[in-house]
Amino acid sequence: MRRGKRRATSADVARIAGVSRTTVSYVLNRTPGQTISPATQKRVREAAEQLGYIPNVSGRSLRGGTSDVVLLAVPHFPHGINLALLQGAMAQHLARIGKVMVTWLEEAGSLRETLSHITPAAIIAPASMRAPERKLALSLDIPLIDAFAPDFAGGVGFRSLIAKTQVNHLVERGHTTLAYTAPSEPEWKTFVQGRLDALRLAAVAAGASTVASIDLGRPQHEDPDRVAAVLANVLEQGVTGVACHNDVHAAQLLEACRRLGVSVPDRLALIGVNDDPLSVFLSPALTTVGTSPDRFAYALVAECAAALEWEGFDPSEPEEDYVRVIMRETT
Repeated sequence: MRRGKRRATSADVARIAGVSRTTVSYVLNRTPGQTISPATQKRVREAAEQLGYIPNVSGRSLRGGTSDVVLLAVPHFPHGINLALLQGAMAQHLARIGKVMVTWLEEAGSLRETLSHITPAAIIAPASMRAPERKLALSLDIPLIDAFAPDFAGGVGFRSLIAKTQVNHLVERGHTTLAYTAPSEPEWKTFVQGRLDALRLAAVAAGASTVASIDLGRPQHEDPDRVAAVLANVLEQGVTGVACHNDVHAAQLLEACRRLGVSVPDRLALIGVNDDPLSVFLSPALTTVGTSPDRFAYALVAECAAALEWEGFDPSEPEEDYVRVIMRETT
């Protein structure tokens, strides 16, 4: 049987770069506190690239007692473009300090199985984790950074930020009887009650009232006439403003308003979430809450770096707000 090419070692890199193996280790592992000239660092990296050398991460973890891997734990729910942008931004922030991000998707297998193959330095949850996975992470003494925790984002929490932004915008425009469109899909169950609770708290704080959530069904399967009938019932309760769970729900309500002859925003104001690319093409164009994936990515990685006392993380925060109202025509 023919054997493949021998795998390059740090000794090979050191020989080509004309440095010691220790220097190779310092450069490729981005070890802080070293005074190695940029020229030497460049030679080492070029030699490693030429040889196709990859440091042995597991060996480094065993020697140092730590891991450079961060696990992004994504539960089973409909993924939008914002999650993809968040993943990309987080991977970049982590790469700058020599860390690697691995993504776990709940629909692809159990978290326990994944953790039997890797021992991450931390688990980052960009969306609320379910109780069994949370319990497992804590039992293994792995730091858990949760975007939905009450103390995230300056002590506000992701759900509360979105809820407050939607409610305050509607109240500022004179709407005090509000409703919320809640997804009916089982995979959204974890998020719905938390968002609804946050909306109700925000409404009380702003001097408004909320009615029961609106069940629009599954957007891709729902009969538009049934949605119109649901909306008609809600309007009879005096609702004048709706905080939609996302922009897809807002689009459903816009079509229901068209069928019922309801004027938007004169009779009913709508505000979505996510700033879907199609939002601007709806008629009327949708007012929505946009989020900053880079701002959230920075905050999640910053909390991780602080918890693990990582060196080298840039303390300067992005200037973007976590969330912002994108004002268009539906409010």
